[in-house]
Amino acid sequence: MGISILLQFYFVYRVLKDLQSWKEAPLDCMALSLYQLQAYYYNEIERGLSGLGQYTLALTHSSLKVQEFDYLPTSSPEEIVKRIRDGNIISHEACSAENAEKVSSSNWSSLARAQAILQADNITFDMKLHCFNVKGSSGTTRVVTLFPKESCSCPSTGDCYHRLAVRLCLGMATTKTKAQHNLTQLRKKTRNRNEKKSGRKRPRPNDEDIVPCSKYIITA
Repeated sequence: MGISILLQFYFVYRVLKDLQSWKEAPLDCMALSLYQLQAYYYNEIERGLSGLGQYTLALTHSSLKVQEFDYLPTSSPEEIVKRIRDGNIISHEACSAENAEKVSSSNWSSLARAQAILQADNITFDMKLHCFNVKGSSGTTRVVTLFPKESCSCPSTGDCYHRLAVRLCLGMATTKTKAQHNLTQLRKKTRNRNEKKSGRKRPRPNDEDIVPCSKYIITA
């Protein structure tokens, strides 16, 4: 079964290029994109073994032909990152009716899980305790608070999808903005107060690295 090597590299390059265009892609979305690409290659190989698609078995390997195979739900390489970024993988199903299978929640990204919780209306607010009760994909209810400090009763140490779902419900930003550091200002803050302004040709004392002479280096 001759699959073009150039075509394989193009699909991998396309997915990596789309992830690179996504300036700050979450790690789970990157892993999910690579999984979807792997599922695409698996489907193409299985289709070739079944005598379907654009890649077929050579006559010398016709004995390897199979009649049925398990189709993995995925998208074309050109749409993998776009679907994950838009959160359109929640109700994604296989194209074939007899092989239709919904994507399991374990393969969702955090944003997709949060959107699924929001669509299922699994978020309630407790007026007495001033907290949100969020029913996750596993059926366990977690307690989420946003003010004065964000917290969740789940064991996750990072920004979990329970808190993300609450922020989506309230119309808040789903991503936290990172502070932009100005290197010029940081460099000025490290200077001493009595340090004078340097000239065009003469650097400051802290700008030069002192290289000791080899005869003064003590070796054990």
